[in-house]
Amino acid sequence: METTLNSVNLVTRIPKKFGKYNLVILGAGFSKEYSYPLADQLMKDICTKSSQNSQRMKDLIRFVTHFYQDFDIEKQNYPDIEDFLGMLDVAEHYANIRSSSNIGYYWRENKVTELKNGIKRMICDYLWSFQKINVCGDLSKIFKMVEYFNHKTIYINFNYDLLLETALSKNGIKYCYGISGDPDIISILKPHGSINWFYRGRFKPHEFSNLINYGETFLVTNTLNFEDIEQCKGRDPVIISPTPSKRIEDHDLKKVWTGFSSSVHNAKTLTIIGYSLPKADRLTRLVIRRAGPKHQNCKRITIVRRSDHEAEYKNYISPYARQIKSSFGDWVSTLD
Repeated sequence: METTLNSVNLVTRIPKKFGKYNLVILGAGFSKEYSYPLADQLMKDICTKSSQNSQRMKDLIRFVTHFYQDFDIEKQNYPDIEDFLGMLDVAEHYANIRSSSNIGYYWRENKVTELKNGIKRMICDYLWSFQKINVCGDLSKIFKMVEYFNHKTIYINFNYDLLLETALSKNGIKYCYGISGDPDIISILKPHGSINWFYRGRFKPHEFSNLINYGETFLVTNTLNFEDIEQCKGRDPVIISPTPSKRIEDHDLKKVWTGFSSSVHNAKTLTIIGYSLPKADRLTRLVIRRAGPKHQNCKRITIVRRSDHEAEYKNYISPYARQIKSSFGDWVSTLD
């Protein structure tokens, strides 16, 4: 399936002619509507569907057993994927600290880095597998949401998957990864990366088929079918861990985060769908806080989430925040 991706020029400044716009933040609760696993289930799903005899799985089990004392492979009580990625970051830093005494220590820095890159590839491959369903499935609820907010909307998508992009492409709606100055093109920013973004340096020039340059560092697929990009299989996707130690060091990702920050500060309305303000993701919480007092008090801030957490949003973002206790699907059905 071809994508309606129109631009990947990494424009992250809000054009003056853009005027007032809506801002929509999408979290895991949005994708859950379409059977994607939440963070506490993703690790288990990936591991149970992977070859148990591969060296990567053997290392993964060895790491989890070493760093999670309550882990029992028989119970399959795998850790939350966000916590696991955070633990990998910590293990990487620890190995670097004790580098002079790493003789005999299995989890040397290069070994941890290898495992971290490996689990990101596993996440990528697993989430791409959902595209076979998405391309043929009913994504009309997403289309209805897009119609409701109109094209003068910026979407901040923290999910690695391609649900939003697929729904837009199926309905012939153009989008870009950046801030669009064209009212007919939807703006999408993905601060945590995406399964269709890859590091350009991992490819040779003759492998650029169906790939588009995204900034100076990344390549973005020009297709929504993984089968069309055989050269991407086994390559490192651009996936950022939502962890306390997260550092945005890549120049192009910094631009994405700059666009995220400025869009939060200047939006006329903010709608948060299925995003839980995880405490581990401190950088994101800090940016979203720009929607509240001391920055702007006039926004209409709406949270769509199943469980009642209105007090947390009021306390952390704005006293004017209002929560609608609902799934994404049920909420969409109420839109005019």
